Amino acid sequence: MSAVEETKGKGKGARKPRPEGKGEDKGERKPREPKPETKVEGGKGGRGDSNAEKTERPPREPRAEGESKGKGKVDRAPREKRKHEDIPTYDDPQAEIDKMEKAGEPKKPDRAHHEKQVSHKRSEIEAYQKQVDSITKQLDDIKEKNEKAKAASSGPAEQCREVLRELKKGIVIVVEERKRLSAAIEKIREAQNREKDEIEKARMRVGRFSSDELINNEIARIESVMSHSTLTPKEEKQYMIEIKDLNKKREDVKQYEIIQGKRGSGGEKIDLPSLFEARKVVDSKLDALVLRRRIMLSASMP
Repeated sequence: MSAVEETKGKGKGARKPRPEGKGEDKGERKPREPKPETKVEGGKGGRGDSNAEKTERPPREPRAEGESKGKGKVDRAPREKRKHEDIPTYDDPQAEIDKMEKAGEPKKPDRAHHEKQVSHKRSEIEAYQKQVDSITKQLDDIKEKNEKAKAASSGPAEQCREVLRELKKGIVIVVEERKRLSAAIEKIREAQNREKDEIEKARMRVGRFSSDELINNEIARIESVMSHSTLTPKEEKQYMIEIKDLNKKREDVKQYEIIQGKRGSGGEKIDLPSLFEARKVVDSKLDALVLRRRIMLSASMP
């Protein structure tokens, strides 16, 4: 036998060789010998004694309603079984049958008696309906009487409420008038501020020469200096630049004069003092209306 075959036989699950003399003849089997009885320590009855008395466990406490039996299980109340009617039983069924046959057919209903009962019930219903109608009429009369009393007592209150509504309308109108005057005043102020800003910017551009006359006088003075004085080329050049700048300022002076002429002009001149006076009048009206409304409210309260 080679080394490879020996290693194959020694692997996991490899069968052991059978001893000689066993299993040669499959038809013949030897009977098994009975195992000897052995005592096992620690059995159900106790240590070393299988016939010892069993130890009793203490009884378990009953679970509360809804308490779970185990993980994820809930103890539910048992379902009630349906109660079926008991089938009657007789000791002598034939005697019962004979009794029923002897009694004969059941009594037929009396139609006249039935109609009499129906008529009696109908009369009772009609009487109850009349009582309901009477009670309903009484309730309607009471309701109408209460409404009339309420209307009679609410006459002065309604008049007071009407006066308050009119006062409120007047207050709203006066408030709108005051808003309009305030908006006009604010608009004039904004226009005046814009004009001031434009004039200030134009004045800063023209400087101290705010008219053509002042510009002409300054140019004449420079030309006189140039004609009656001995100047260097640099000084002469500087005087020429000044004359050129003065001529450029003529356009700024013209714009400045136009802005000055527009100041305060317009289609319809409205001054601020008149608007302030009008707003004072509106404020006095508003104060009077508010005071009157407060008096009416205090008088209408109980």
